[in-house]
Amino acid sequence: TFWPRLEEQVLGPLRRGAPATYRRYQWHRGAFGGDPVTVEPNPVVVLEGVSSARRAIRDELSLAVFVSAPADLRLSRALARDGDDSLAYRAYLGRWRAAEDLHFAADQTAASADLLIDGAITGGDDRFVRLPQP
Repeated sequence: TFWPRLEEQVLGPLRRGAPATYRRYQWHRGAFGGDPVTVEPNPVVVLEGVSSARRAIRDELSLAVFVSAPADLRLSRALARDGDDSLAYRAYLGRWRAAEDLHFAADQTAASADLLIDGAITGGDDRFVRLPQP
C-alpha cells in the first residue's frame, strides 16, 4: 500500500522538521513517477486523499474532513476526470470503490471526522455538518 511510503518519505521527515520529498502516483501508468515533489516543514500541512484521516494518524490531525457522495456520482466524476469509460476501467473503479468502502467502514473514517461535507450538493452554503468533538 502507499501508507508506508507516505510515512517514510513525507510524514516522518516533516515530524523531524525536515523537508519531505516524494513522487506522485501516476494513475495512467499505474506507478509512482514524474518529477519529485518537495514539501517544506510548515506549521500547517494539508494531507488529502482517501485514507489521510486514517486511525494511524488521527491523533496528530488538527482537523479531519470527510467528503461523501453517492456511489453513482463518484463513478461518473471519476470517468469524466480520467477520460476512460472502458469496461476494464469501470471494473477497476468497482474494485477500488469496494476496497475504499471496506476501509472506511473498518476505520470509522466518517464517524471520526471533524467535518462532513456532502459532495453531492452543487450550491448554497449549508454543504457541511460539523460533528461534535469527542
